[in-house]
Amino acid sequence: MRADGTFEWSRKGNEKAYVYIATDDGSLRSNGVIVEPAPR
Repeated sequence: MRADGTFEWSRKGNEKAYVYIATDDGSLRSNGVIVEPAPR
């Protein structure tokens, strides 16, 4: 995550992913979101 609060991410593959943002030391963590695989 950049100092201005923006970030980038990418995913390869076609499996369900659980995504959240956390500090390096693990003291803070965002809510998570489940990213479903693309329909075939």
